[in-house]
Order: sequence, then structure tokens, then C-alpha cells
Amino acid sequence: SIRPRGYVCKNNEELWENWKRLKNLPGFIGKAVIKDRHSASGLGSSVVRSDEDVQNFLGSIGDFGETGGATIEEWYDNDIRSPSINYFIRKDGEIKELFISDQIFEDIEPEFGREGTRIHAGNYCPSTFPEEVQEKIRQITFPLAEKMKENGYWGPVGFDCIVVNGSKVLVAEINSRVTGPHYSFRPAKKYGFRYFRQRNEENLREDIDIEQVENALADFLFKPGKNAGYLVFNFYPGKKFTGAVIAQTPELLKDFCEEIDPVLEKLKK
Repeated sequence: SIRPRGYVCKNNEELWENWKRLKNLPGFIGKAVIKDRHSASGLGSSVVRSDEDVQNFLGSIGDFGETGGATIEEWYDNDIRSPSINYFIRKDGEIKELFISDQIFEDIEPEFGREGTRIHAGNYCPSTFPEEVQEKIRQITFPLAEKMKENGYWGPVGFDCIVVNGSKVLVAEINSRVTGPHYSFRPAKKYGFRYFRQRNEENLREDIDIEQVENALADFLFKPGKNAGYLVFNFYPGKKFTGAVIAQTPELLKDFCEEIDPVLEKLKK
């Protein structure tokens, strides 16, 4: 069975020593992932494959001892879609599956030795993984949700997974909170939709303001009664905004994304 090998590190010195230990383990493929204890959406993490990468990363990140430490684990090549499943654990004990989505990342290939690789940029629902893979995701995450319930937790929880060799599912992270895709899932659910794509639109032109965004997307913005539409939130002038396509069917979602994406690109540098 696949079980990633790795170490918890209290500071930069321990991380450096554990990198040297890890790279000498039998069967090590030459890549490791460093994760800050308090990272979010991939920030404060990096994939490394050499002493130089580790040194460059440590030089850019600062002192892990001041942020509570980090982990270093061997890397497994996996499907870039990295599926995520979200549940809601009710106060009465019922565990309700909300949705399974594919994650969208800014980095298609990790940039070694730099802070932040595979930065989370959004989610696509429905998941494009085969149903047998999605069923495996349920099988390995539902018992974890049950354990959380037994320990007194109730509320939202998301499990980020990786898929290795096309079918092996591993849980990479547990988020006991409202996760990012909820901001699309909730409005979609309100209007009876099940499908959405939420994505950060990066590299926004500096001259673009929210009124220009609204005008450019006027024909696409969601209105009650439409079977698909676009929502805009988290506007950051000169930087980015987050947008969500919500739709009644997967086909409508796919077609709408293909139609709006060229318009979105015109707002970018």
C-alpha cells in the first residue's frame, strides 16, 4: 500500500536535516513537498528535488520556528485535478455529502524551490473522475467524518485527495471549515443547480474597475430564471477577482465556460 514517508519539523534546521534523511531512504523518487503548518491554498509550500531547491525555499520563506513548524514528505506524482469532497456533519449526527469537485490550480507544473506551488485557484463540479474513483473517495473519507462526529465535531468539513496511478486515492488534507467552493455551491443550491466552476481570475489589468467588469460580463451575469450564469465576488482592483459559473446541467456548464472564457481573458494583462 502507498504510505507517504515524511517528518514533522519544528524549525528550518530540522527541515534541512530531515530532507537529507528523506532523500537517502530506499525507493525515494527524488522529489519532496514542504508544507508550512499554517499554509493556506498552497501558499507556504513547495516541491523540492535538490539541496539547492531546499536552500532556495528556506531563504524565501523565513523561519519555520516562528510559524509553528512544517512537514516534509516524499512526493507522489498524481492527477493534477486532485479531487475534493465536502460533507456537512449535522448536530443530530447525520453526515450529508454535499459535492465532489475537481480542484483547479495556478501551477500546472510545480516551480521547484519557490514559495507556493500548486496554488489553489478554484473548483469544478461535477468531478470529471470516473464514478469508481469517486466511490473510493467516499469510502476513505466517510469513516474520517464519522470519527470527527464521535469526537464532538459538527459543521462543514472538506477532504482534499490525490489520485495516484489512476485509481489509488489518498487523503492529503482535512479542512474542518467552510471551504472555498462553498461560495459557489451555496448560490447554485439556492436556485436548484448542482453544477459550478469557481475560479480566481488573476492578472487583472490595472485600469479595470468593477464597473468595467460588470459591463464586459453584462450578457453573462446570473439572474433568477436563467439556467446558467456568472457571479462575481472578491474583486481586488488591479489584481484579480473570483468568478463562478453556475448551471443546471454539466453540458450547460461546459458550454457557458467556453463562451465566457475569451471575454474574461480580455480583462487581463
